[in-house]
Amino acid sequence: MSDKAKRHNMQNETDLPPLPAKAPGRNRHRHRHQQGVILICEDEKAQQLLYDALTAIRTCKIKVVVT
Repeated sequence: MSDKAKRHNMQNETDLPPLPAKAPGRNRHRHRHQQGVILICEDEKAQQLLYDALTAIRTCKIKVVVT
């Protein structure tokens, strides 16, 4: 079999139809687009003040991360 025929045959074997819109991904979850903001605080006190201020307006989900 020529190289061109092998490439054509391999391409046909890997071309799959698109998944249905509600089909789960490999880990049973679908990726959804989301936006985020990371704020770097000087210390834990500043983080707490900022967290309190953000929870007061509560227009989005708020997560605290410590690294």
